[in-house]
Amino acid sequence: MPDPTRIANEDAITEILADWRQRLRTSPDLQPREGVRGQRERSLTRALLTAAEAREGSPQATDCLGKLAMIAALYGADQPRDRLDPGALCEELAHLRHAVWHYLRSQRLSTEIAARHILAFDRVLSLATRAALTSGYQGADESSYQGLEARG
Repeated sequence: MPDPTRIANEDAITEILADWRQRLRTSPDLQPREGVRGQRERSLTRALLTAAEAREGSPQATDCLGKLAMIAALYGADQPRDRLDPGALCEELAHLRHAVWHYLRSQRLSTEIAARHILAFDRVLSLATRAALTSGYQGADESSYQGLEARG
């Protein structure tokens, strides 16, 4: 039986992505996106949840945060805008945070466990936001991240 306090699993990721996409769009788009954009949304969500679950200061956390920074950079570089709008990107990621919080509440976790999860998520989301914004302004060299999303 899966550990109910762990949320970095495929079912949770799929549910969170569906909620996030619904929050981002006026008309429901609950089917997974195809192609690079959909892969990057899923990779970013998985990397955020995995990094949030890693014990701070552990070698696993260091590895997870490095992967998260690279995946977030790719996500920022791939924004469908001629010019990156930092406010829009922050708002988009805030919607992802709300989707994660909604998922945590739907799992009926204790207040302590849910709060621990969302605080850890907020910590890694801050890093991801900086990486996405920096990359969006500079443009990511995608060849340097090749294969990372598959491992994510």
